[in-house]
This record gives sequence, structure tokens and C-alpha cells, in this order.
Amino acid sequence: MDIARTYTQHLSSYADLILDHLPLGIALFDAHDLRLLSANTAYQAFLEPAWQQGHALGYTLDKFLPQQATADANDFFNIAVFRRVVASGQKYHARSNYSLARGNTYWDWTLEPLSDEQGTIIHLLLTIREAAPGQANEEVPEQEAHSDGTGQSLPPVNNAQSESYHVAIGYERQRLYTILDQLPGGVLLVEATTSKINYANPAAAQLLGLPLSRLIGIPLNQSAVNTGVDHQLVARWNFVLIQALSGKIVPSQELLVRRSDGSSAALLSAAAPIYTPGGIISEAVLVFQDITAQKQLERQKNEFFVIANHELRTPLTAIMGFSEILQLQARNKETDTAQRYAIDSIATECEHMTQLIEEMLDAFRLEQTSLKIHPGQQELLGFLTQLVERYTHTVRTHNIRFVLEDLSSSERLIGRYDRGRIEQVMKNLISNAVKYSPWESRIEVGLRPYRRVGTGIKEVLIWVKDQGVGIPEPEIPLIFERFYRAGNQDPSISGFGIGLYISRELVRGHGGHIWVESSEGEGSTFFVMLPLDGTAGK
Repeated sequence: MDIARTYTQHLSSYADLILDHLPLGIALFDAHDLRLLSANTAYQAFLEPAWQQGHALGYTLDKFLPQQATADANDFFNIAVFRRVVASGQKYHARSNYSLARGNTYWDWTLEPLSDEQGTIIHLLLTIREAAPGQANEEVPEQEAHSDGTGQSLPPVNNAQSESYHVAIGYERQRLYTILDQLPGGVLLVEATTSKINYANPAAAQLLGLPLSRLIGIPLNQSAVNTGVDHQLVARWNFVLIQALSGKIVPSQELLVRRSDGSSAALLSAAAPIYTPGGIISEAVLVFQDITAQKQLERQKNEFFVIANHELRTPLTAIMGFSEILQLQARNKETDTAQRYAIDSIATECEHMTQLIEEMLDAFRLEQTSLKIHPGQQELLGFLTQLVERYTHTVRTHNIRFVLEDLSSSERLIGRYDRGRIEQVMKNLISNAVKYSPWESRIEVGLRPYRRVGTGIKEVLIWVKDQGVGIPEPEIPLIFERFYRAGNQDPSISGFGIGLYISRELVRGHGGHIWVESSEGEGSTFFVMLPLDGTAGK
């Protein structure tokens, strides 16, 4: 999408530069409703002051007619002439007499229809050139002579300067389209008022399964229906266009295209508006790429997760059951220290493997948008106090402390949370601090409310601070990405690199956000900000 937008903007800037330096009045109109799409300074000099400096762009011709406009067929503001050119498809030449600030002036002008590849007239190009008073009109070639409605032939203008304009603009347009034609991704330019496709590159036609000639000139939603887009996704396809035409950049929308030959393709689409020099949205650019192969890989990976869950859980359940039996037997009779340590290690590792399986499944559920959060009213302070106390008794290798700032232990922090999911986030952060910190080092779990005058406590900040290896600064933006593990971590420490990813999604699901501050070799502090429902007090 960036390439399409950049070159479209370049084309617009080049055209603006050429337009404003030509000794001609130039204006481009939409052939459907005579809306002004583009105009240079020379043309805008004919308008009333309130409509100059680009203020007329985006408005129809009848809205900004100057006071001295007439119904004369020689007047280049005559709406009837514009309609006649659209209907006939023929160029129109005339001479007008206009009173400007510098006096009475004479102008030769041409109104020319511009068609798309199918021959449909989509634009009208008006060029106006000043003529000397009393200057004789040049002869009109017979094949280009047109009637003004009274049977009188009208003279043409000298088109030498107009031709230079056409050549320059044509060159920039051709250069842009040549680049777009070579892109491996699909590109569509959609007109703002009619939603018709003005341009499509070969890749777009191939991805949508339609001949290029059939795409141009039809509404975008019609092309989607014809290509067999899944009916559940048609609304999303239209949504992309509507958002772009409302001035928004739309990233990463997935679509499923079912082609007429029965094949299908998964597309990743994006869209952005294209503005006229006056700030009016004239078109939207839609780009999309084929992600069918990536989606197939994702399906295979998800199938692996499901199979792994079943195949791993079955033996683990048996191992955990036997380890519990062994632990009970070890308590009821004399067992040496080495044997007890081995039995406890079996139970610990089973719990660790169960946690890994749960993380794998949660990552799978997140991809399928089926990870459920069931919030209910919870008191956060008491819950976290119990959780940290549990860790202080079970984790003997580290010094875990619970710190309250600007908060007494008797206060209540009420919010709507899924208790199990918040516990999952905290366990993940504390477990990571334990894994990546040296033995006997300090781990701080903290809680601080954010108080606002007159409204009480609205948010609460939780943090987990360790004295571990830290995270290299370039890797901090990536640490919450799925399957990412920092490069300075001990490879002997097991894990899939999805715990922080899951924690981020769970925190977001509660309307909060999570971030980290870290320096390599100096430890890390993970912060979680959660909203409260305002019910907080003694």
C-alpha cells in the first residue's frame, strides 16, 4: 500500500506543479455529476473570491458559478454545454468574453471528454487560453467542427500548449501505472462518488479471478460478488472501502475470494484515501496480497497444537497420578532425601509441562479468537496478596516481596476481572522473574492505585521487578510477540516464547495494557495497568 500511495501522491504533486506553471486555465470535472476534481490557479481566477484557493474542489459546477456566468453557448460555465459533451462524446470549442480585475478579456476554451478503457466517459477536461482582443478565430478542421445548437460552427483553439500539458501529465500517469502493473500484489483505484474501479493492475485481476477488462468501470462491491467472495466477508470488503473514503487508513483486513473456476485465495487487504490538492477525497487505493500459503501453514500448525494437546495430556495425566501416589507413600514411610527429591521433581516437571501445554492451547485459541474471558466483580488487593504469599512459601530460591504504594492493606480495589486469567498473567510474570534471575535475588511485586480528585481510584498499576539478565534494548519492542525469546536468554531454560504474548492479550481483554522497562544486565520491570470500576474504599 505504501508504494501505491507514494507514487499516487507523486503523480498528484507533479500534476499540480505543471498545472500552476502553465499559461492556461485547467480544470478536471467528474463526468457524472460535474464535480470539480482538480483546478489550477489560472482557472480559479474566474471564480468568486470565496471559491478560490481550492475551496471549490469537490463541489459540483452549479454550486460555484460566478455571477457573470451566462446561459450563452460560448460561456465555459454553461452546464448545458458540459452535459452535451458527455452525451455526444465530442470535444467542444468556443470563445468567451470575461471581465476580470484587469479589464475585459477574451478566452478560447476547449471542453474535452476523457474515457476509460471501455470507452465510458468518466472525466471532462476544460482548458482555457487567453486570446488577444479582436484576434481572428482559427479555422476548425472539418472533422472537429461542432455545433453550438444553432447550426453555427465554433472555432478551435491553438492546442500547442495544451498538448504539452497532456504529454507531461500523460508521462507521469504512465510511469505510475507502469510501476503498479509490475507489483506482485493487487492494486485497485476506486472513484469516491460512484465506487467504480478506475484502475486495476494485472495482479489484482489474477487474484480476483476476473479479466482485467471486466474489472475496470464496475463498482467494487459488484466485482466482489462476481468473484464469489464469501457472503460473510462482503460486508468487510465494503467496510474497507467505506473507511478509506471517510479518510481513514485501513490496515490488515483478511478476505476469502472464491473464483469462478472453483479455486479460492486468502487475501490480506489494506486501503487508504487519495486527496485532491484541495483536501477532498477523490479516490481510494486498495492493495491486497495472496496469503493463501501462510494460512495453510497456520492451519497445519493449529492442527499440530490440537494433536499435541491430546497426545501429551494422556501420558501426563497418568504420570501425575502416579507421582501423587508416590508422594503419599513417601510421607507415610521412611524415604531417603534423594528419593523424595526425585519424586517431587517428577511432580514439578509434570506441572511445568502441563503449563506449557496450556500456553500452546491459549495461543491457538487466541488465533481462533476463541480464548474466553469471563469477567466478574473481584477485589484485586486481597487476591494479589494471597497469590504473592503463596509464591513466598513455594519458591525458596528467591526473595519475593509484596509492596504497596499509596495504599493501605485494608483498602478494597474493586474491578471486573476474570480471576483465573489475571492469575495466569501474574503467574507468568513472576515465573519469568524467577527463571531469569539469579538465586537468592530479590523479586518485587508491587501495587499502586491512581487516584483522581473527585472521582476516586480509576486505575491500578501492578509491577513485577527482578534483578535478572534484562532485555537488550533493540528487542524490547518484540518481547510480547508470539514465539519470541530474547537473544541473551539461557538456552537451557525451556519455554515456547508465548507466555508474554498471551499475557498481553489477556490484559488487553480486560481493557488494560502491559509494558516493560529493562536494561541488559540490570533486570526488568513489567508493568500492568488495569481499570477499576470506581468502587474503592475502606
